[in-house]
Amino acid sequence: GAIAEKLSDFCGASNIHTNSRITAIFHDNERIKAVEVNGDRIRTDEVLSTLPLNVFLQLMKPLPSAEISAMANRLSFRSLILVTLLLKQESVTQGVSVHFPALELPFTRIHEPKKRSEYMAPLGETSLVVEIPCQQGDEFWNLEDQKLIQMVVSKLTAIHWIRHERVIDGVVVRLNHAYPVLDIGYEHRTQSIFRYLAGFDNLKLTG
Repeated sequence: GAIAEKLSDFCGASNIHTNSRITAIFHDNERIKAVEVNGDRIRTDEVLSTLPLNVFLQLMKPLPSAEISAMANRLSFRSLILVTLLLKQESVTQGVSVHFPALELPFTRIHEPKKRSEYMAPLGETSLVVEIPCQQGDEFWNLEDQKLIQMVVSKLTAIHWIRHERVIDGVVVRLNHAYPVLDIGYEHRTQSIFRYLAGFDNLKLTG
């Protein structure tokens, strides 16, 4: 949490809007003039955006040209489900992350936050964050939280990673736009979009 805490110190906690959604981005074709957050319009001097490119462009008022909008609409992303298991044991893995390429497993990577810092779990306990790639609206995305947790516990028990009786609890988080899909022709589309957005002198893109 150190990075987030430093950002909060720099920006001021009163200027940070959590559980919020960007609903519009206003510009004059040279500068981003204001950003609308949950319907409230906030004037801006400088803008640093981590929004997915297609979402950013769809929120712009006025909208970009039809050509740029069409390129943005063709960008696609993979979604991700994070299933976090809380365990009554000291640790599980030797390293921070382990990848799972086997097709019969629904998850592709697991990391143990406690391996980064002992403060990431209570004494004598640990957690595993299980990553399940998916698409918004597919079978995994629509599965109930408890069923996702049960599925992950069953799979990890079957491969002898954990013991069922040591599972304390589970939490599910769904993330859309987790990873960009690098399909054929994406370079041309993104380069054109970046050139367009580079025309705004107070906008920086990251993420």
